Amino acid sequence: MPWVIAGSAYTVLAVLLTWPVATHLSSAFPHDAFDPALNAWILWWNAHAVPLTAHWWNAPSFWPVAGALAFSEHLLGMTVVSTPLFWLGADPVTTYNLVLLLSYPLTALATHGLVYAIVRRHGPAVLAGLIMGFSPYRVAQLPHVQMLWAFGMPLALLAAHRYMDTGSWRWLIALGASWLILALSNSYFLLFFPVLFAAWILWFAAGSLRRTASIVAVWVGASLPLIPILWTYAVIHQAQRLTRRFDEIESFGADLTAIFTTAPEMILWRRLSAPGRGEGQLFPGMIALALAGGAVALALVEWRGRRRSLTRDATGAHARPSIDVARKVLGGVASLATVVALSPLVFGPWQITLAGRTIASVSSAEKPMAVALALVTAAFFASRSCADFWRRRSPAAFYTLAAAAMWALSWGPHPRLAGTPILFRGPYALLLRLPGLSEVRVPARFGMLLVLCLAVAAAIAFARFTAALSSRVRGLLATLVAAVVIAESWPALTLADVATPIQALQRSDLPGPVIELPLGESWLDAPAQFRGIVHGRPVVNGYSGYAPPHYHLLSTALRLNDGDVLTGLTSTTPLVVVLNRREEIDRWRRLVESRQAERVATEDAFEIYRLPLDSQPRGRERDPPLPIRSIDASADLKNVGRLLDGHLDTIWNSERVQAGGEFVILDLGANRHVTAVRLTSGPFIADYPRRLAIDCAADGTDAWAPCWNGSVAGLLLRSVLDDPATASALIPIDRDGVRRLRLTQTAVDPMNGWSIAEIAVLGR
Repeated sequence: MPWVIAGSAYTVLAVLLTWPVATHLSSAFPHDAFDPALNAWILWWNAHAVPLTAHWWNAPSFWPVAGALAFSEHLLGMTVVSTPLFWLGADPVTTYNLVLLLSYPLTALATHGLVYAIVRRHGPAVLAGLIMGFSPYRVAQLPHVQMLWAFGMPLALLAAHRYMDTGSWRWLIALGASWLILALSNSYFLLFFPVLFAAWILWFAAGSLRRTASIVAVWVGASLPLIPILWTYAVIHQAQRLTRRFDEIESFGADLTAIFTTAPEMILWRRLSAPGRGEGQLFPGMIALALAGGAVALALVEWRGRRRSLTRDATGAHARPSIDVARKVLGGVASLATVVALSPLVFGPWQITLAGRTIASVSSAEKPMAVALALVTAAFFASRSCADFWRRRSPAAFYTLAAAAMWALSWGPHPRLAGTPILFRGPYALLLRLPGLSEVRVPARFGMLLVLCLAVAAAIAFARFTAALSSRVRGLLATLVAAVVIAESWPALTLADVATPIQALQRSDLPGPVIELPLGESWLDAPAQFRGIVHGRPVVNGYSGYAPPHYHLLSTALRLNDGDVLTGLTSTTPLVVVLNRREEIDRWRRLVESRQAERVATEDAFEIYRLPLDSQPRGRERDPPLPIRSIDASADLKNVGRLLDGHLDTIWNSERVQAGGEFVILDLGANRHVTAVRLTSGPFIADYPRRLAIDCAADGTDAWAPCWNGSVAGLLLRSVLDDPATASALIPIDRDGVRRLRLTQTAVDPMNGWSIAEIAVLGR
């Protein structure tokens, strides 16, 4: 009965704290219509395509690139709920909102069960359920349903605790199932939770080799179904050259102050809010922090009570003085490193020289502070208090220490305090050496594991503090603290309208995929992708965790009003173009009409055009490269040899932004028949020439004649779609008697220079 009451209460509370979502299940998304629209689209696709098939991976966005589903989460773990809802007739918005609402009671009840397994009392368990299930951090993550679908973590830990207590194989099955659902729901939890769970095994299961082996075996076995999914992700990402840069990962680390920063939707703690820092709002609630702090104080009190007996043991027959000396030395060095780390903050940069040579210098606190943190951590784990906690397998100590570790990992690879770097490298930098961790960009999402550990530590502390009280008083205190947790977790949520369908796109006489212009911004691409659910066409637009290389090229060219890039999409099929009348409609009309597009319909805020199949001539790739005797250029003469070195990672560069007039001159040494020029960008596709004029000159004359003039964006886009790694624009020439070619960049782009990785002249 207590479990039914708790589950019902959590469900009612989920409806109340997310109000008015329950009254707009089919008409609005909570918070915004970007990530929720993406996730609703993914859940819809999972129900309408057979998972793990080629068709499923080739989801209908970012057309015509293959494997679009691998650019974001697949959310398969949620299909146990979402797909039956679709089969029962629910629409994508209703399904998404029900999945989101269900995440609250599931997470709260799982955490409730975890704490009950540890303390055997429902009062503290309720507090943990409320903190984990409804904390302010969940409000900060409201647009990311995969972050809210976190019940697999406390459920897996519950199963592990119960298996250690009972040895029952049923709990091993529950552990494997919980882990699999968790890993299939969220790639962050797939990569982050093993860090916490590995620590759990070392702490709680290390004393029993058999049970440790059983837990690890089940964990590994339950992970086997993930292998084909992870393998396909790796193959598609490698093919599309999708990676996360270090500075990108660094920018999504949480500031040390983020634990006291909350979402602006919070009513009670609005003064702690920081709008625009959704991934840096880790505040779990003041009750959680206060009780966790109490857990630390309680641990110190308990340690003092056992210190004398431990001291007698250490000086007895089995004492090991060398270990004590090592601990003291380690602690002393840690203290010294801390002083050195703080010294530049007090005295400024300093150095020590001897005989004119610098033997020590400190210019900032970052490196010595990183060393000091590592030494302090090592000193603590080598201390008698930590050894005592580990020998007793103390849950309070584990979850408190784990909370501190999860908080430290949330800082990312380059931790900051109030925006100022304080550590050269944080603990997260170590994780970047592990497979897969460099593929995720938001270290701050360790925040959900932080909240889980805090919730358990806080509940255990509450149980300890109230252990000597009568059951009635304990119940009253639990009710009072629970009320405070609910109050401080109460948000004022806003709703976002769902993208309006365009009925004209369902016409059968309009062939081809859909592109909505403008594109390249979340508030435009997310609704364009979501509208594909209704009209059923492949969509050129895409909104996801990654964008493929061709999409960056497409959006860059369109930003510069280069409509020729669309020919890269119409080489095999016509396109249906949708213009948004609220977004510079005259500009976009001129652009599509310059490509011979025909307006076929007008509907509300949209104009629909038919863009015909492109029939421009193509260069002949089958002709061999001709020898190039010499190269001249307007700049970077020292590196013109890189144009012929066969390496895509070396470039010639214009050494300035594209302003017009940048040139490269190629001398073939004799008159040849030139069929095409192949201009390869390689990984430097952002620096393609915005517009190019190619002039030709014969042997024995200085007169230049025009050979080709235009945009290379469309030609380059076709190549990027075929091979993102190479990215070569094949420019047709087809002219006899050519010895020299002059390639001149004629457009203006104040953001990028012109780079060439390789160049070739094809002919005979």
